[in-house]
Amino acid sequence: MKRIRFAVCFLLIAAAACVFEQCYISDFCNNMDKKADKAIEYFEAKNEKGFKKSIKEIEKYWDKKNDLLFSVSGHVLLDELSIKIHALKGKQEAIYDVKAIVNAIYENCMIKPSNIL
Repeated sequence: MKRIRFAVCFLLIAAAACVFEQCYISDFCNNMDKKADKAIEYFEAKNEKGFKKSIKEIEKYWDKKNDLLFSVSGHVLLDELSIKIHALKGKQEAIYDVKAIVNAIYENCMIKPSNIL
């Protein structure tokens, strides 16, 4: 009976961890995507002041979220995202790469049959 209780508790904890991970990554990707869209709007409108403000928001949000992201997701895309975010100051066109990488992270981390099989 103790083994069954342990197994049930373990499954509940594992399910809770999976739900947390999915919610965290989804929230991160949605917020980062919105911030990147805003920065792209400023970039395409040639609004330098607004673009710089958006970059600072993106960097601040990344610094706030990256530690937990690295513990719940693969590192390859997150490393590339970090590089592109830090490259935004010198190469403004990197904002398109940031948006693409965020979308790739979302697609790779969501639970779907294609990601499981």
